[in-house]
Amino acid sequence: MTSGVLIAPIEEVLADPRYFPVLLDLDGDRLLFVETTRELLASAPFVDGRSPIADGSAIEVRLSEALAASWARPAPPDRYIFHVAYCGSTLLATLLDCPSRSFALREPNILVDLANAKARFPENRTDPPLTLARALLRRRWQAAEPALCKPSNWANNLVPELTADPARIRPLFLATDQRTYLRAVMRGGRDRIESVLRTAEHLLEDAADRDPLWAAATARPADATEVAARLALVCLHRQFELFEQAIERGGWNSRHLLTLAQLEDDPVGACCLAAEALELDLPRSALKAAVARRGAYYSKGPGQAYSPGDRRARDEDVARAFGAAIDRALDWAAATGLKDRCGAALG
Repeated sequence: MTSGVLIAPIEEVLADPRYFPVLLDLDGDRLLFVETTRELLASAPFVDGRSPIADGSAIEVRLSEALAASWARPAPPDRYIFHVAYCGSTLLATLLDCPSRSFALREPNILVDLANAKARFPENRTDPPLTLARALLRRRWQAAEPALCKPSNWANNLVPELTADPARIRPLFLATDQRTYLRAVMRGGRDRIESVLRTAEHLLEDAADRDPLWAAATARPADATEVAARLALVCLHRQFELFEQAIERGGWNSRHLLTLAQLEDDPVGACCLAAEALELDLPRSALKAAVARRGAYYSKGPGQAYSPGDRRARDEDVARAFGAAIDRALDWAAATGLKDRCGAALG
């Protein structure tokens, strides 16, 4: 991939889904696109830079010019899957990608860029770029193929802005229970634990109870493993708070809630519920075919076999190694008031 000059009027670049935004830099007044295809975007587990998606040159424009440009922005609503980590969101988004009926984007990096900028810039600087980003992520490859977006859970600090106008969004909130979440964190080892702790710091930046929660989670005599588990639960708690506030503000209900347990126990039924919440025209037959075609593979690593039974077996290994620390962390969370608010309890 090479960086190129603008090869078409900026209005055409903004309107054409072949030009996919990969970087939004408020400091540098930059917006970077790469030429791509629907097939490349759909086959990438993530479109945040971890997977190659370019099918041509990179095109850089001034963000300020893009914000001022007049182009045919696709009409709302947005369709978003908001989720905590390790709850099957990548699998769900993959199953909901149905050519000619729906197009799923998994973790676009420009939302991460805006999530990082939120703490550093006032709203009058971040709101217009977020509005632009939402429009870019709504662009359709076909007229009857609405786009849906699964942001990174790093971008959950944008949930208040993304759900501020309920008429402009069709959300789904995907969660998992505290014990399953902790087992998943521990299952991933040091790298995953460190990632969760960074996410906790990031999501708690504007939380009124950040310092007391952090102090309570790191208080002795807890050992390092228990502290990590406590902080992971703080991270989960903060995301539940953001989801609950959005649900209350938007007047949504249990039809917009889904859990990992539902997705694993009845993937076709869960996909049907998700499609209804997102207002996608996906018949059960199409979703059943998607589950048969893709459900037996690890969505974050195409070609790798996966089954809920295998995952549960690995969780049993985690329970043997870290069960005592997990139990202590769960007891601490209950005593601290961090409730296990999964699924319908969020509503």
